[in-house]
Amino acid sequence: MSERQGIEFQREGYLALKQATNRYDVLPGPIAAVIACKPPRTCDCGYRFADLGCGDGELAWRLLSRHRKVFPAGPVELALIDTDPVMAAGAIRRFTDIPSVHARVHETCTWEYLRACPPGSLNLVLASHLLYHVERDRWAEWLRLVLSRLTRGGVAVIVMRSRAGEWWRIFDPLMASACPLMRQSFVFAEDLFERLGRSVPVRRKVQADYSATVEDGRHLIELVRFLYRMPEPQRIPQAVTQKLVEFCRAAGRTQIGFRDSIIPFVRDA
Repeated sequence: MSERQGIEFQREGYLALKQATNRYDVLPGPIAAVIACKPPRTCDCGYRFADLGCGDGELAWRLLSRHRKVFPAGPVELALIDTDPVMAAGAIRRFTDIPSVHARVHETCTWEYLRACPPGSLNLVLASHLLYHVERDRWAEWLRLVLSRLTRGGVAVIVMRSRAGEWWRIFDPLMASACPLMRQSFVFAEDLFERLGRSVPVRRKVQADYSATVEDGRHLIELVRFLYRMPEPQRIPQAVTQKLVEFCRAAGRTQIGFRDSIIPFVRDA
């Protein structure tokens, strides 16, 4: 899930957030609905699906195992792309028992993988929570590269967090005032639309809401450290840490909502 550009990937924080949320129970349904809006097509080499920044592969696995009807009946050639070897190794193990899905891992950044793909060779590209790791001034370039690799009618599905999520409404004002330098690399789906303008055609986005269960102050601080990744040697100020602990004392074990934007880009036939 990491890239050579933008925010660095932190495996431990990713796994902690994944364990705390029901993200992967929620996201596959609306993503499958977006895919189903376009009739499945195949290239000369079959149906090709690339999961860019696949992490441990759970999202693609849930799509292919629980929403198989939105994919063609024939074989699916799945490319799992991630620069983290531990994540990539875990991802490939998920697909050993799914009939007609032929999965292969590519331990490389998405730029290198996409440049190596022939133009018009991919039917579906999934990039969930990946664009944070690509420099914002290269988003349009990256998306144009993705679209050039899609077959006619192919779909690229981008998933990003939305500022409308409850978590960000609660903690953003606190973190933004305490750690202004952190904001330079902190991005949302809304930033994608602002950055692209009309340079890349954006289709209507879909929202997906899920929640994180916060057990106590220590757990909240752990999630904050991951979600608000600050450059070294900057740390969460003590005053902010105290406010996070006080929040949990008042709320106890609680659920805090997140919202993701699911944004399809279609290469028109």
